[in-house]
Order: sequence, then structure tokens, then C-alpha cells
Amino acid sequence: MINMKRLQRLVLAGLLCAGCSLEGPAWQALPEPIAAPHFQLQSLKGGVLSLESLRGQVVVMEFWATWCGPCRYTMPSLDLMQKRFAGKGVKVLMINVGENKSKVKAYIKDRFQSTILLDQQDRVAQQYGITAFPSLFIIDQEGMIRYAKRGYKGGLEKQLSRILADLIAEKKGK
Repeated sequence: MINMKRLQRLVLAGLLCAGCSLEGPAWQALPEPIAAPHFQLQSLKGGVLSLESLRGQVVVMEFWATWCGPCRYTMPSLDLMQKRFAGKGVKVLMINVGENKSKVKAYIKDRFQSTILLDQQDRVAQQYGITAFPSLFIIDQEGMIRYAKRGYKGGLEKQLSRILADLIAEKKGK
């Protein structure tokens, strides 16, 4: 069972630890990795995806909404990461929160290759303590949340590329 208070404290600590740079606040590892809450969500393209089914891969998750201005910048960057790290054990999940399938489909069209998931009742967003969009998490191959970040200030592709390469190399070194 996930201790929600502990998860929220660690995520908050990780978000508050972000330093400043010209490319936006640097991603900081959580002080202590924590098990990612499990979930199953409907995919925009049909079917259901569970986080557990991605064990062994690095998972980048973004919680977003169609009305979120900064999400318009993060989503193309995340999709680029999915393409760049395809075949290297990285999966990008874009989790829409609280909106219906037709609205999300109209917004997305066919612009992204990343997996779009629907959290229509906000259940998964609540599990992860989401209070603002975009909110991003990086989960390692063992299912542990290693990084968390709220908001967008630029430099996402460069920073994510470093983190993903490090996590892939870390796994190979074990």
C-alpha cells in the first residue's frame, strides 16, 4: 500500500529542490526514490494500459489538460523524446486528466506518437498528488519514482535526454 502522505512529501521535496539555470529549473532526483502507484488507464487509441506492464522500462509520465498553456510546449518535446529513445527501453505516457475522450481526440488529432491515456475521473492524478499542470514524473526500470517536476520553463529536451541516458546506462551497469 502506498503511503500517500510520504509520496506527497517526497514529490514536494523534489519539486522544491529544483535549482535555477537558463534552461529552466534543473531536474533534481527525489531525496529518496518511492514506489510508483500502480494504475490502469484507457488509451486514446483503445485498450487499457497498466503501469505494471511497463516494468523494465524507464517511464516518463506527464499529467496534462487541453486547456493547459505550458502543456502545448511540453507535449511535442516529450513526443520527441519518445522518438529519440525508441528501442532503448523508454516509454512516454501523456495522461490527460478530467476530460472526455472526444475532447482529447479533437485536441491531439494525429500529432503525437506517444501513448495518450485518459484519467477521466482524476483517480490516477489524485494518487500522484497532482495539483498543477503539467506535472511530470520519471519512473525507473524497477518502478520507482526517481524524478518529479511541476510546470515548464524551457530546456525540457536537453534535461530529459541527460536523465534518460543516465537511467539507461545505470541499468546496463547493474
